[in-house]
Amino acid sequence: MSQADIEHALQHYIERLATPEPSIRYRGPGLNGDILKVWVVPDASPTADKTIKSVAWEGR
Repeated sequence: MSQADIEHALQHYIERLATPEPSIRYRGPGLNGDILKVWVVPDASPTADKTIKSVAWEGR
């Protein structure tokens, strides 16, 4: 996966979910259309820069 995949998934996410860690998990398409899961550090502003904790392709 590339930085462009991660950026695309965060910009076009289909699901945003708070997790117990605490983190926010986004699910969205990478550039090839496969779903990418991106966990970020929670912050107060949805438009703030995101600190990535982990990234994984769904189903791989």
